[in-house]
Amino acid sequence: MNERRLAANRRNAKMSTGPTFRRGKQSSARNAFKHGLSIAADPAADNVRALASLLSPPPCSDDLAALALEAACRIIDHHRVGDAYQHLYHGLHGRYSDAVDLVQPDQSSAVFGGAATIVASSVKDFQLESAQPVLISDLAKQLDRLARYDRRTLSARDRALVELENELARQCVEPR
Repeated sequence: MNERRLAANRRNAKMSTGPTFRRGKQSSARNAFKHGLSIAADPAADNVRALASLLSPPPCSDDLAALALEAACRIIDHHRVGDAYQHLYHGLHGRYSDAVDLVQPDQSSAVFGGAATIVASSVKDFQLESAQPVLISDLAKQLDRLARYDRRTLSARDRALVELENELARQCVEPR
């Protein structure tokens, strides 16, 4: 790489170091706390412990108990994302229940997953007579964010359950 390119890379790196003022730093520090979905379930919580005890048989090793606790945490995390979907839809239903259904049955495949932007690009704003405008693009952005957490928690839940199942099978096969 030549010197001009290295100098340009160094200049660009200095400009992209994040916020420099206190207000910007405080704002970016709160990014993860907007909805709390990036924070994992607390392993010491009662509901996590109860679910972990259901996932593992009573006479179990420490390894199996730890895997059951991990699986319980991942299951709770995934359910929290489902609750966030329900909260979003409940809020929309409460605001616009008498006016129109925003998501038609034939559109549901386009709304979920990473393709919510298809809806945003095809429909700009939807104006109701008696209510504020429904911004389909805002709904699409919220659904995309939730879909990202949904995919992440689903794969983590599935991995934890496979590990738990493998350990259960290993302990049942091996002599004690």
